[in-house]
Amino acid sequence: TASSAKVYQVARKEWVPATKGLALSEQDEIKSEAALIRLGYTDRSGEILIQTNTHLKLLPKTPQAGKGVQVSLGEMFSTVKGRFNVVGKGVNGAVEGTKLDVTVSGDRTAFTVLEGVVRVSNPVGDVRVRALEKSEGKPGLAPTNPVRAPDSEISRIIEWTAGLKAFTQTVLVVKPNYRDAARRNDDFKRYSIQVA
Repeated sequence: TASSAKVYQVARKEWVPATKGLALSEQDEIKSEAALIRLGYTDRSGEILIQTNTHLKLLPKTPQAGKGVQVSLGEMFSTVKGRFNVVGKGVNGAVEGTKLDVTVSGDRTAFTVLEGVVRVSNPVGDVRVRALEKSEGKPGLAPTNPVRAPDSEISRIIEWTAGLKAFTQTVLVVKPNYRDAARRNDDFKRYSIQVA
């Protein structure tokens, strides 16, 4: 339910329940707890689906990496078009218009690509992960060479993401937190979040 999801609002410096119409900013955090969350960019550049028991932070948009999130626990699925960066534990995924599942558990971050290509990297190495492949990373170790993702994993990802897209109802609004009005006007403006 929406009430089980929480949002840390940087501007307010407190955790608040995820409720319809709540405005969020860059650097705000989301804890899904028992809720499934659908975060859609209002500029129609795609969406992020957030699995239960997931904790992520909305990162500021940069010219190099584009939009992004930092996942510290749990699982998310992205269909964001254009540049998008996912920061896991000890490894990053640089995405360009793809369908990607990211799971963080302990110190391991797994990237499973359904469509497109993702560059998974850290200071120790980098690999390119293509459609239906998977790579994992840990702090201090190079990401694993891509391998074919098991059919059961692909099916599981499709099942939870399709179910979330079909049953979301509650809409929240997320806006970047800008002090500079000019930057605010020429940037991506806001996200919308739907909580199942």
